[in-house]
Amino acid sequence: IVLAVDFFRRQARRTYRMIRERIARINGYLQEAISGMAAIALANREVRAFAEFERLNADHRDAYHLSNKLEAALFSFVEAMSTLSIAMLLWEGGRLTRVGLMEIGTLVAFIQYIQQFFVPIRDFSAKYAVMQSSMTAAERIFSLFDLEVEPVPEQPRVPARVRGAIEFDHVWFAYRDEDWVLRDVSFRVEAGDHVAIVGATGSGKTTLIKLLDRLYDVARGRILVDGIDVRDWDPRALRRRIAVVLQDVFLFSGPVVTNITLGRPDISRPAVEAAAAHVNADGFIRRLGGYEALLRERGSNLSGGQRQLLAFARALAHDPTVLVLDEATSSVDPATEWLVQDALAKLLAGRTALVIAHRLSTIETADRILVMHKGELREEGTHAALLARGGIYARLYRVQYGGQALPAERAAARP
Repeated sequence: IVLAVDFFRRQARRTYRMIRERIARINGYLQEAISGMAAIALANREVRAFAEFERLNADHRDAYHLSNKLEAALFSFVEAMSTLSIAMLLWEGGRLTRVGLMEIGTLVAFIQYIQQFFVPIRDFSAKYAVMQSSMTAAERIFSLFDLEVEPVPEQPRVPARVRGAIEFDHVWFAYRDEDWVLRDVSFRVEAGDHVAIVGATGSGKTTLIKLLDRLYDVARGRILVDGIDVRDWDPRALRRRIAVVLQDVFLFSGPVVTNITLGRPDISRPAVEAAAAHVNADGFIRRLGGYEALLRERGSNLSGGQRQLLAFARALAHDPTVLVLDEATSSVDPATEWLVQDALAKLLAGRTALVIAHRLSTIETADRILVMHKGELREEGTHAALLARGGIYARLYRVQYGGQALPAERAAARP
């Protein structure tokens, strides 16, 4: 029995892990399919999507059937052992009774003992599958508990006044092993400066922002905010001073006002309305039904421009010292582009800004432009200086504007 239970334990644990993995696949696929319902319909993939769900569901069903078979096999084995024990006792006890070495009453008593002996084993076998399922779930829970939490310094530093000066000092970073995404990147942004970061996809622009916000820690070097290493800051205090506006704005289902305050009780309703009005979002919010109007999941009842304006209102209401725009204006529809540009100018006023952009026309007025290429900072300067240099930035400019001559080249060509 002990050997059988040990065999069942190993097989059941493996099976219940398989069940949980397949449930996770089903849940992930359903979430993806529901989020991409429009894309599935436009591509006429409904039948294929349903077939894929059927396949995942069948895999889960097969794994569950296997667990049921194992449970039934263990219970049947215990029952068989109980019956076999009684049969052997009757065989030997009957022989001993016939020759006078055992009384009938003693034989009956032993049969009762055997039956009582197997009662808890039978109950245990019936509940053992549930216990193995629970142990498999506990493995997942404890694996989450074992994950490293965000490191917090023993004595975090929180300056009384944050100016917004930023410095990357010989920063190296890799998401995996030594597959370096950033290589020895160094630059400084003075408080109040507006600095743009450009480069091809995969050059490391967004990674710079993740490191500044301390979503990841640098592998080598350091990042300073107001002269203090971000690893010495209180993470919550650091993120309160840095606002990030992404291209793909994430909005929660719920009231507009909650999407602006993000639950911060210190942001009053008048402050929310003032921020929205300042970035030209108040008009469409009131047409939507006011600040208590409900947004659908991810703000699907808003246009791209409206989501962007709402993100600007959110950033302004939180009153950051440093503002980071990650492709924040690249997907704006032309009808509202002037509203967004006006809102952006108001939002940047008086703040340190890092602007990641592909549309080079939006960063021509930046105080400085950093050009990233394959994880390295290759060029740095103003828009005019970089064009005159004729390097990577100038090539990006030519590509974006269809091979047109650069301003300096057009001036030189004039008679």
